[in-house]
Amino acid sequence: MSLMPPDCTAKCRSIQHAQDIISALTKGTEGQLRAFLSAHCHNAATLKDDFGRTALHFAASLGKKGLVDWLLALKGADLGVKDKESGWTALHRSVFYGHIHCLMSLVKHGGNLSTQDKEGLSVMDLTMKDRPAHVVFRNTDPTEVYTWGNNTNFTLGHGNQQSRYYPEPVDLFARTGVYIKQVVLCKFHSVFLSQKGQVYTCGHGQGGRLGHGDEQTYLIPRMVEGLISHHCSQVAAAKDHTVVLTEEGYVYTFGLNTFHQLGIVPPPSTSNVPKQVLSKSLKGRTVIGVAAGRFHTVLWTKEAVYTVGLNGGQLGKAQLSMQLIHLL
Repeated sequence: MSLMPPDCTAKCRSIQHAQDIISALTKGTEGQLRAFLSAHCHNAATLKDDFGRTALHFAASLGKKGLVDWLLALKGADLGVKDKESGWTALHRSVFYGHIHCLMSLVKHGGNLSTQDKEGLSVMDLTMKDRPAHVVFRNTDPTEVYTWGNNTNFTLGHGNQQSRYYPEPVDLFARTGVYIKQVVLCKFHSVFLSQKGQVYTCGHGQGGRLGHGDEQTYLIPRMVEGLISHHCSQVAAAKDHTVVLTEEGYVYTFGLNTFHQLGIVPPPSTSNVPKQVLSKSLKGRTVIGVAAGRFHTVLWTKEAVYTVGLNGGQLGKAQLSMQLIHLL
């Protein structure tokens, strides 16, 4: 590793030093990089190259969490520095390149998720944009589930009622090797669909919205045993009920049925286990999609859309009703 150049002082702003540092960050171990940065320049953590990029930008882009922590804790790296090209901070870069572990570390050190780039996009906005073209995801790729926010109703699945102010992995899935492909969060419960077609729920179980056969509160996601013999392909949920679609095109619902939104005949007041939606309107049709609102449920096939529940106009028919309605 290089020794500190004799002409390098605490006021160093050398572009050449910055370029040397950026180049070095793509090579070597994190231990070697810490040694190099310490020896090469007094201001290794704050120098910017011609594009306004710092060592922290690149460490976050490359997923080098140990180096990120070192730069922030010991070298005084600035979380708010934006590059010249896009106006991205280290947080933007960690999200764009998929290094959530680096993002979590940056947030813990005081990083602001609402900081906007030159296009007005915050860090969280980037999570909802398409990934780069060279990144291809398959349904069988491993996944991790992170949740954060208010946890008053035990919807985050972390085993307690503490709110989370930064993303935290749902331990159950990480520990058991369950890969999740769809997540639906509501006020009182959350629904998770695994790649193997299993459904998990947690939160407040009042009215049977969790589908576990009771009305208990579940602090961590639990598999819905009533669907274990089916390979489920899609889930939907609203405040009081849950809707599940299987690969065979069958629809199962559970929860409160105050507005007949479960589509079950004869209509029960509640259903705390999954029950299949059966209707003459659906005979010979294969359901390919489901959606849920507070007062109603929507199903659709290749040929038509079907709605059920309280009709204040949301069912698509003029008459007020509580029945399965076929929309052409």
